[in-house]
Amino acid sequence: MSPLGVKRTWRFALHMSAYDPKRTRASVLHMSAFGGKAEMPFCTFAFDPKRIPAALLWCAPSKGCAVAHFLIPVTAICASLALVGLGGGLYEFSVVDPSWPSRPDLIQPARGGISRKRFWIAAHSAFEVMLAVALVVAWSVPSVRFWLLIALASHIIMRVWSALDFIPKALAFEKAEPGMIDESAARHWTHRSRMRLPLDLVTCGAMLTAVIAAARLG
Repeated sequence: MSPLGVKRTWRFALHMSAYDPKRTRASVLHMSAFGGKAEMPFCTFAFDPKRIPAALLWCAPSKGCAVAHFLIPVTAICASLALVGLGGGLYEFSVVDPSWPSRPDLIQPARGGISRKRFWIAAHSAFEVMLAVALVVAWSVPSVRFWLLIALASHIIMRVWSALDFIPKALAFEKAEPGMIDESAARHWTHRSRMRLPLDLVTCGAMLTAVIAAARLG
């Protein structure tokens, strides 16, 4: 009660509907002066989940949606690494393989040649790590997860095939004496090695499709 007989009352009200996701919070000032009553809304905040991008809503409400922010960047980085591997393969098929069967020292690091494993170990390891991360992030998004699994399957086929067939023979060529390498056998290896290119194309195509699918969610 003020000295002039004016009664002032502050009230704070929080209204929330259990059936409507919209929440309104308001502070209302009630003031009575000379028999009059006035109401002044202080502030109003409305939350509408329809305004949230779909890419941020794929996880369950009880779980944190922070990983959803990484969906597009992770798939994009993974697709870029797949393209790096494809570019390395195209360079090897078009530049290195036509030349080294007649000059094996070109692929023999001990004799000053290039070390192909320095590139491929780093390229494959980086891609595989990022692909695993992308699968974890996108596991609850079927449209993205499907293409990531396609990329994983084609990459595994290529890697297993290489480990059982191409890599042991490539290492043998790198360690053999130049005069002991049969040029026809070496050229046959390079021709067969190109058969892995379609698998790399499938991997890259699936990764690019996954990026597009993730971008459409937003």
